[in-house]
Amino acid sequence: MVANHHGMKDTRLLPIFALIWIDATVKPVHWELTGTWLWLALFGGMAGVGWWLVASTRQTVWEMK
Repeated sequence: MVANHHGMKDTRLLPIFALIWIDATVKPVHWELTGTWLWLALFGGMAGVGWWLVASTRQTVWEMK
C-alpha cells in the first residue's frame, strides 16, 4: 500500500479486494442475489459521500486562506 500525503496508508480499496479474495478462496459470493448488489451499491454510495465531504471541506479551507 502507498502512503498518502498525510503519511497514512490508503485503505479505500481493501473492502473490494476482500470481497474478491473471499469470493475466490472461502465461500463464493452469490452475484445473482439482490442483497449482494445492494451491499455494493451501499458501499459505493458511502464512498461517494465520503469523497464529497472531503472535497467540500478542502474547498472551504482553500477559501479561508
